[in-house]
Amino acid sequence: NVALVEAAASRAAAAAPDAPVVLVGHSFGCRVVAALLVKHAAARDLPANVVLDGAVLESYPLYGDSPPKPTTDRAAAARALPAEAKVLFLSGANDPFLNRTNKWRDAAAPTP
Repeated sequence: NVALVEAAASRAAAAAPDAPVVLVGHSFGCRVVAALLVKHAAARDLPANVVLDGAVLESYPLYGDSPPKPTTDRAAAARALPAEAKVLFLSGANDPFLNRTNKWRDAAAPTP
């Protein structure tokens, strides 16, 4: 997925060389964009007009209706972002993937 976004960003940069190309992720795409920023932050090997020190991440899936698999860390990509990255996180007030009170987090609570 990262390679697909890299290619799309390069095409957009070539199509509008004088305009900034800002990466935007939605849901799982947020993790893809975060991984791309981490990969290219130091290398700066994408076209110069691709913004690599910031992005817009909408509905980043941190939690969810069921517990993550033991091998899945939904926040790892966000934690790996460079400290200087300027990231705008957007989410709706009722987004279930940001709800820290899901029943699975409390073993005593019944599941929905």
